[in-house]
Amino acid sequence: MAELPQEVFFSTAVELNQRLIRKEFSAVELAKAFVARLERHASVALSLMKDAHEKARDVDRELKRDRTRGPLQGVPYAITDLLSVARRPTTWGSPIFARQAFQDNAAVVDKLGKSGAVLAAKLRALELGGAGLLTAAGAAPFAAAVAEGLVPYA
Repeated sequence: MAELPQEVFFSTAVELNQRLIRKEFSAVELAKAFVARLERHASVALSLMKDAHEKARDVDRELKRDRTRGPLQGVPYAITDLLSVARRPTTWGSPIFARQAFQDNAAVVDKLGKSGAVLAAKLRALELGGAGLLTAAGAAPFAAAVAEGLVPYA
Protein backbone atom coordinates (compact mmCIF):
# COMPACT_ATOMS: atom_id res chain seq x y z
CA MET A 1 0.00 0.00 0.00
CA ALA A 2 1.38 3.39 -0.97
CA GLU A 3 1.34 5.98 1.78
CA LEU A 4 -1.54 8.39 1.44
CA PRO A 5 -0.74 12.11 1.17
CA GLN A 6 -1.10 14.13 4.39
CA GLU A 7 -3.99 16.23 3.06
CA VAL A 8 -6.12 13.07 3.01
CA PHE A 9 -6.19 13.09 6.82
CA PHE A 10 -7.61 16.61 6.88
CA SER A 11 -10.17 16.16 4.11
CA THR A 12 -13.90 16.16 4.72
CA ALA A 13 -15.90 12.95 4.56
CA VAL A 14 -17.53 14.12 1.31
CA GLU A 15 -14.14 14.90 -0.27
CA LEU A 16 -12.84 11.46 0.70
CA ASN A 17 -15.94 9.77 -0.67
CA GLN A 18 -15.51 11.58 -3.98
CA ARG A 19 -11.87 10.49 -4.15
CA LEU A 20 -12.95 6.90 -3.48
CA ILE A 21 -15.48 7.10 -6.30
CA ARG A 22 -12.73 8.45 -8.62
CA LYS A 23 -10.60 5.50 -7.43
CA GLU A 24 -7.68 7.69 -6.32
CA PHE A 25 -7.25 5.10 -3.54
CA SER A 26 -9.30 2.22 -2.21
CA ALA A 27 -11.54 2.12 0.83
CA VAL A 28 -9.23 -0.57 2.26
CA GLU A 29 -6.21 1.72 1.90
CA LEU A 30 -8.14 4.57 3.50
CA ALA A 31 -9.35 2.45 6.42
CA LYS A 32 -5.89 1.03 7.10
CA ALA A 33 -4.32 4.50 7.03
CA PHE A 34 -6.85 6.00 9.44
CA VAL A 35 -6.82 3.04 11.85
CA ALA A 36 -3.01 3.10 11.95
CA ARG A 37 -3.08 6.84 12.61
CA LEU A 38 -5.67 6.40 15.37
CA GLU A 39 -3.67 3.63 17.01
CA ARG A 40 -0.52 5.79 17.02
CA HIS A 41 -2.02 9.06 18.22
CA ALA A 42 -5.34 8.56 20.01
CA SER A 43 -6.65 7.10 23.21
CA VAL A 44 -8.28 4.17 21.43
CA ALA A 45 -10.49 2.02 23.61
CA LEU A 46 -10.87 -0.56 20.85
CA SER A 47 -9.31 -0.72 17.41
CA LEU A 48 -11.69 -2.24 14.91
CA MET A 49 -9.11 -2.84 12.17
CA LYS A 50 -10.42 -6.27 11.18
CA ASP A 51 -14.03 -5.09 11.04
CA ALA A 52 -13.03 -1.90 9.22
CA HIS A 53 -11.01 -3.88 6.68
CA GLU A 54 -13.97 -6.19 5.96
CA LYS A 55 -16.40 -3.29 5.58
CA ALA A 56 -13.93 -1.40 3.37
CA ARG A 57 -13.49 -4.47 1.12
CA ASP A 58 -17.27 -4.60 0.71
CA VAL A 59 -17.31 -0.90 -0.19
CA ASP A 60 -14.54 -1.39 -2.75
CA ARG A 61 -16.58 -4.17 -4.38
CA GLU A 62 -19.64 -1.91 -4.48
CA LEU A 63 -17.72 1.00 -5.98
CA LYS A 64 -16.19 -1.31 -8.58
CA ARG A 65 -19.77 -2.04 -9.70
CA ASP A 66 -20.60 1.71 -9.56
CA ARG A 67 -22.98 1.17 -6.63
CA THR A 68 -22.91 4.27 -4.47
CA ARG A 69 -24.83 4.81 -1.25
CA GLY A 70 -24.04 8.40 -0.34
CA PRO A 71 -21.35 10.74 0.94
CA LEU A 72 -20.22 8.59 3.89
CA GLN A 73 -19.66 5.40 1.91
CA GLY A 74 -16.16 4.08 2.48
CA VAL A 75 -15.18 6.87 4.87
CA PRO A 76 -13.75 5.81 8.26
CA TYR A 77 -15.13 7.21 11.52
CA ALA A 78 -14.80 6.67 15.26
CA ILE A 79 -17.37 6.50 18.03
CA THR A 80 -17.29 6.82 21.79
CA ASP A 81 -16.90 3.73 23.93
CA LEU A 82 -20.29 4.63 25.37
CA LEU A 83 -21.94 3.17 22.24
CA SER A 84 -22.28 -0.54 21.61
CA VAL A 85 -20.85 -2.47 18.70
CA ALA A 86 -22.26 -5.99 18.61
CA ARG A 87 -20.11 -8.55 20.41
CA ARG A 88 -17.31 -6.03 21.01
CA PRO A 89 -16.38 -4.59 24.42
CA THR A 90 -18.28 -1.51 25.58
CA THR A 91 -16.53 -0.39 28.73
CA TRP A 92 -18.15 3.00 29.30
CA GLY A 93 -14.67 4.21 30.18
CA SER A 94 -14.19 1.92 33.15
CA PRO A 95 -12.21 -1.27 33.71
CA ILE A 96 -15.19 -2.47 35.76
CA PHE A 97 -16.98 -3.11 32.46
CA ALA A 98 -13.97 -4.52 30.55
CA ARG A 99 -15.83 -7.77 29.76
CA GLN A 100 -19.14 -6.11 28.87
CA ALA A 101 -20.36 -6.72 25.33
CA PHE A 102 -23.83 -6.30 23.88
CA GLN A 103 -25.50 -8.42 21.21
CA ASP A 104 -26.68 -5.44 19.18
CA ASN A 105 -25.17 -2.30 17.72
CA ALA A 106 -26.24 1.13 18.87
CA ALA A 107 -28.81 2.52 16.40
CA VAL A 108 -26.37 5.12 15.07
CA VAL A 109 -23.79 2.39 14.31
CA ASP A 110 -26.41 0.47 12.30
CA LYS A 111 -27.51 3.60 10.41
CA LEU A 112 -23.95 4.55 9.53
CA GLY A 113 -23.22 0.95 8.52
CA LYS A 114 -26.15 0.98 6.11
CA SER A 115 -24.72 4.13 4.52
CA GLY A 116 -21.46 2.28 3.86
CA ALA A 117 -19.49 4.18 6.52
CA VAL A 118 -16.47 2.32 7.92
CA LEU A 119 -16.22 2.15 11.72
CA ALA A 120 -12.49 2.31 12.53
CA ALA A 121 -12.35 2.50 16.33
CA LYS A 122 -14.02 3.20 19.61
CA LEU A 123 -12.40 6.11 21.45
CA ARG A 124 -12.04 6.12 25.21
CA ALA A 125 -14.86 7.60 27.21
CA LEU A 126 -14.06 9.33 30.47
CA GLU A 127 -13.82 7.20 33.60
CA LEU A 128 -16.85 6.67 35.78
CA GLY A 129 -17.07 9.26 38.53
CA GLY A 130 -18.28 8.93 42.09
CA ALA A 131 -21.44 6.96 42.82
CA GLY A 132 -21.05 5.12 39.49
CA LEU A 133 -22.02 8.14 37.40
CA LEU A 134 -20.27 8.99 34.17
CA THR A 135 -18.34 12.21 34.32
CA ALA A 136 -19.33 14.77 31.72
CA ALA A 137 -17.40 13.74 28.62
CA GLY A 138 -18.65 16.26 26.11
CA ALA A 139 -17.51 16.22 22.51
CA ALA A 140 -14.01 17.60 23.11
CA PRO A 141 -12.07 14.33 22.62
CA PHE A 142 -13.92 13.58 19.41
CA ALA A 143 -13.61 17.11 18.07
CA ALA A 144 -9.88 16.90 18.82
CA ALA A 145 -9.61 13.58 16.95
CA VAL A 146 -11.17 15.21 13.87
CA ALA A 147 -9.08 18.39 14.20
CA GLU A 148 -5.88 16.32 14.48
CA GLY A 149 -6.73 14.36 11.33
CA LEU A 150 -7.22 11.08 13.16
CA VAL A 151 -10.67 10.54 11.63
CA PRO A 152 -12.78 12.57 9.20
CA TYR A 153 -15.73 12.51 11.62
CA ALA A 154 -16.61 11.08 15.02
